[in-house]
Amino acid sequence: MGADPRELDRAHEGRSAIGGGRLRPSLCVGIAICLVAAAGASSALAAYPPVPPKPPRAKCAISTIVDRRVSIICNAGQTRWRHRAAIRIGTTIVAHGTVGRTGLYVARFTLRKRLTRGTLIRFLVDGKILTTIRA
Repeated sequence: MGADPRELDRAHEGRSAIGGGRLRPSLCVGIAICLVAAAGASSALAAYPPVPPKPPRAKCAISTIVDRRVSIICNAGQTRWRHRAAIRIGTTIVAHGTVGRTGLYVARFTLRKRLTRGTLIRFLVDGKILTTIRA
């Protein structure tokens, strides 16, 4: 008529309902670790808002030196437009103004003495040194 229910229980003993075989303990541990890591990562992303990217690194170049007249062009990046900018030689601010809409700052100035080789020229935006060039 029918099989003994106890025999059916023994036949299915140790088998999972899905795959028909046993789940290995190492597989269970691996799944648990993945779930914990995924839960931790999603909560960390939700806790902190995204950080805006850093502005590009500033670059400067001396375009002309004629006797004591000097012209310098600096690229500060568009994120710094309308910020205060200045050129400093030694401890003296020789030119100041604002960064343009395209992120460029052009300075033309006259020095008291000729510019000597090896002089450090610093480009500042909002009082912070962004880049240094050597004459």
